Amino acid sequence: MSDNGGNNYVHVFRPPPQIQAYLHDIANMLEVALITRPFSNVLDRHAISHVYERTNIRNRACRTVFGFIHIRSDIMFNELHPFFFYIIPLQDKVNFSEYWSPKLVVQNLENSVLNNVWKEVTVDKNNEAYIVEKRRIKGTFKERQELHDFPFDFQEISVSVTSEHPLDEVVLLEDENEISSLTVTCFTGDHEWELRDFVEAEIKEISKDISDFVSATFPLLKLKTLARRKFGYFILNILLVMTFISCLPLTIFAVSRDLIENRIFLGFLLILIGVTFRFITNKVLPKISYLTTLDKYILACMIFMFLCTIWHSILSRIDDLDIQYTADLWAFVSLVILYALYHLIFISVVLIKYLIQRSSIMSKEQTYQEKAVRLMGDAWLISHKH
Repeated sequence: MSDNGGNNYVHVFRPPPQIQAYLHDIANMLEVALITRPFSNVLDRHAISHVYERTNIRNRACRTVFGFIHIRSDIMFNELHPFFFYIIPLQDKVNFSEYWSPKLVVQNLENSVLNNVWKEVTVDKNNEAYIVEKRRIKGTFKERQELHDFPFDFQEISVSVTSEHPLDEVVLLEDENEISSLTVTCFTGDHEWELRDFVEAEIKEISKDISDFVSATFPLLKLKTLARRKFGYFILNILLVMTFISCLPLTIFAVSRDLIENRIFLGFLLILIGVTFRFITNKVLPKISYLTTLDKYILACMIFMFLCTIWHSILSRIDDLDIQYTADLWAFVSLVILYALYHLIFISVVLIKYLIQRSSIMSKEQTYQEKAVRLMGDAWLISHKH
């Protein structure tokens, strides 16, 4: 393909690094920049994608608006409004259909209520003209959740962009010369989630079956941020209540050893209370096939209550009163130590894992902010001044 001056061009492709999570229900925007270079021979535009080994696409700005985050099984739903625009060189008169298209696809878009596509012309600082394709998509995006650390978890929120061209023709890259911004305001899910202030790009590859015997590899660019779950509700309404219930079996040791049947009855009663509480809490917990941190804690408390009740049954088989007294005393001391030790280990493990995750995220935020200041200078500092 050539311009009016006879220069030949090969399209080299670049797409955006950033998710500007703009959090007010307006737009998720991906900008892809295409650059052309002169080539020595006249090329037919249909053969352009085969001239170079691959076309490099660099992503630029991306603006994301979250309406809500909803959990259903392992899926996180984000309401986003994405824009996509890619850039290619222009001639004096533009016929958009004549230019090569990157055929970008938002892979994790589940459904949309708005999907507008239009093209515009823009000129950069070097006085080079480009065609810009923009897409405004308002819809529901799905994201698989990892809930092993629930409710002390961080969930990834991403927009995954791929192309219908295979990897040997197109590569999706991050543009290091632009920055995405994240505005953490007007988010309707802020009572449950805290969105972190950074955007990270991850370049991946995906394989798709073209036929029963043939598969192809396609590029994938994932623009992502993280949301931290606010765990205060789960601590106050589930963990703390379960802690109170699970420590009550220790009070049964105050009942006289002559009334073993009363001890066993109280033990069964507390176990039933724990089971009932578990069924009630299941309604607000995600239904998944593996154990979360909260599940492990509740299960451990139920096992402790079971051990206390079993001990009273064993105590009824000891006839010697002195041995019975000594054994009951040591059982009480052992169970108290076991209960305290478990909670100490549980709190330590959860706290250490949470602090490690938080430290990693803060490091990403620091790197992101340094890049933003380097590219935008005082404008970034002013816009993010609290």
